[in-house]
Amino acid sequence: MRVPGLLLIGLGLGTTAGCFVGGYDAQYAEAIKAFEESAPFAVLRPEAAVVEPGIRLRLPEGFASLSDQPAADAGQPAEKPDPSRLRPPFLRDLPDYQQTFERRFSVAGTEFPYSLAVWAIPAAKPRQAIEGAILQAARADESFADTKPAWEDRAIVPIAGGPAAWRVLSLDGPQIFETVLAGSEAYQRHPGLCELWLSADPDRERQLLLVWRYPESVAPLLAIPPAEIAATVARTVTIEPAGDGAPADGAEPAAEPENQPDPEE
Repeated sequence: MRVPGLLLIGLGLGTTAGCFVGGYDAQYAEAIKAFEESAPFAVLRPEAAVVEPGIRLRLPEGFASLSDQPAADAGQPAEKPDPSRLRPPFLRDLPDYQQTFERRFSVAGTEFPYSLAVWAIPAAKPRQAIEGAILQAARADESFADTKPAWEDRAIVPIAGGPAAWRVLSLDGPQIFETVLAGSEAYQRHPGLCELWLSADPDRERQLLLVWRYPESVAPLLAIPPAEIAATVARTVTIEPAGDGAPADGAEPAAEPENQPDPEE
């Protein structure tokens, strides 16, 4: 039985079109997957910030280090931030503090801070002891008198080789924040939340403590809920071995010293 030529041609075109459609569907599915994987990080800055050598993370858009405050007048030394602004009052004496990043939001004419303070703690200090010291300090702070704080396990999917296991402590209550109204600074109590993320992966030389603080009035102004921001930033953390000496992303490697003698001479 002979098959008409037009039928063969039609079958061939149908097969070819199916290949094109199948290839397009695969590319479309890959594009959707890539978008879904990258979408949560759209609220973060594309470049990683260096907390200290070997420790990096990506910050939310608009955050800047309080260690890099510009001078009020040209030619003058850079302004030093008030120590009370850098750390939550109940963690003022916790050692191994590194630096604080902050963004300010205006609510009804008053500026409020949304901050992230970071500690890099040697792994030689038992995590249980760190958790206990923080918990004791929180319970002694009048800001959290009406709460019953407790550490909880939290697992994430890191994208930069950082910790996957974390311990999280959430504290809410009327906390002291630095506010600015009509150019005047003041420290006042406002309902707010403090969320602490302590890395809990074993076999790392350093433990990272991320402490987020913000007044409740700031939360509605954020692109996504603060808890999601904290989790997303934790996924970008990189912790390299202490003394690794690896340059930070975008940094030039150290230059080789000149006029070194040949080791074989």
